[in-house]
Amino acid sequence: VFESSISIMLMDVNPSDYKIFIKETVNSNTYDIVTEACNFTSNEYTNPGILIAASGISTDGQEIVDTIVNKLGKNIPLVGGLAGDDLHMKETFVFTNNKITNDGILLLVLNNDKIELKGMATSGWEAVGIEKTITKAEGNTVYTIDDQSALDFFIKYYNLTDDFEKESDIVNKIGVKYP
Repeated sequence: VFESSISIMLMDVNPSDYKIFIKETVNSNTYDIVTEACNFTSNEYTNPGILIAASGISTDGQEIVDTIVNKLGKNIPLVGGLAGDDLHMKETFVFTNNKITNDGILLLVLNNDKIELKGMATSGWEAVGIEKTITKAEGNTVYTIDDQSALDFFIKYYNLTDDFEKESDIVNKIGVKYP
């Protein structure tokens, strides 16, 4: 994990063995865009592998993964993640040679018969503390926990008493304690 950095992939492969799907999500439904991306993927290869990159501070990465798995099956090789901005919480980008977007979804679809895509996700986190109930959420955004503001809950639960100059300071402090 690096701060103030960028990830770039350079590949020297036959152009017929990969395709790129990129689309803006501004004022769009993520489910619909990912469904379109799945249709694109199905039309390109019978055995695809997908590398996902998505931008947008409020992008629901879990919805993207769930939609792909529901449309293409749980055995499809799938790796990737969400773009970040060193927790400035302003804007994130994904791009190709021809397009850049600060609110979009990019899929690098590989012909998995020619380019094998493998990956593994692990966090090492174990459950600690007391069980609480999310009482209001929309997608992956949690608004209340046990009918209390989620932010107030985390500030109290983690005993964060510092004065915060900006909202991202709160997110940074919470993020150090919990993923």
